[in-house]
Amino acid sequence: MLGPNVVISYKNNGGYKIPLTNSSADSQAVQRAWDFNEGWFSDPIFLTGDYPQSVKDYVSSFLRPFTDQEKQDILGTADFYAHDAYTSQFYFAPDSGVDACVSNISNPLYPTCANTTYTYSQADGSWLIGPAADPGAPWLHKATDWVPAFLHYLQDTWVTPSPGPAKGVAVTEFGFAEPFEASKTLLQDILYDPVRSSYFHDYTRAMLVAISEGVDVIGCLAWSFVDNL
Repeated sequence: MLGPNVVISYKNNGGYKIPLTNSSADSQAVQRAWDFNEGWFSDPIFLTGDYPQSVKDYVSSFLRPFTDQEKQDILGTADFYAHDAYTSQFYFAPDSGVDACVSNISNPLYPTCANTTYTYSQADGSWLIGPAADPGAPWLHKATDWVPAFLHYLQDTWVTPSPGPAKGVAVTEFGFAEPFEASKTLLQDILYDPVRSSYFHDYTRAMLVAISEGVDVIGCLAWSFVDNL
C-alpha cells in the first residue's frame, strides 16, 4: 500500500510542435504529430481513458478497443505530467497532403503524416530554429525561446482539463550536446562549453517565465551523460 505522500507518473518524450505556416494543412499536421507522440499515451491517462481519434483509426487494424472498464481503470492514474522536453521543431503537411498520406501505408511519413524541419518557412527568412547540437544528436537544437509556449501547451492540454489528480508539469529531462566535444583534446577546451551553458541558462530562465505566466512547473531534472549509466 502506497503512503499518502507518494506520487506516481510516467515520462513523455518529444518536443514542441510548431506549425511551419498558418495553413490549415500544417495545423492538421501539427495536431497529428501531438496525437501520435504525446497524445498516444497522455490522452488515455489524463483526458479520456482512450487514444486520440487519429490514433484510434490507426491502431484499430491491429489492437482491440479499450473496454469501458479499462478506460475507467486507466484514466487519472498519474499524479503529475512528466516530459523529457529538450527542443522544438516545425511541422508541416506532406507534399501530397495529409489525407493522401493517411490512405497510403507505404508513405514514409505514415501513420503520423506530418513532415518536419528545423528552419522557419521561406516567407519567414528560412532561419534555423536555433544552434545545432553535436552531429551525433541531429534532432537537438537550442530552441529555448519556445519553452514557455511548450509548457503552457502541456498544462493547458493535459493537466488543467484532467479529471484525475494530475497536478503540475515536471521537466524530467532537458540538456544539450556541446558540438564536437568528443573531438577536443585539451582539458581547457573540454571544460569550455558555451552553447550548452547558454542552453541551460536560457532554458531555466524560460521555465521561470512560464511559471510567472501561470504554468505550474513542479520541478526539473537536467540530463547528463551519467543518466545513461
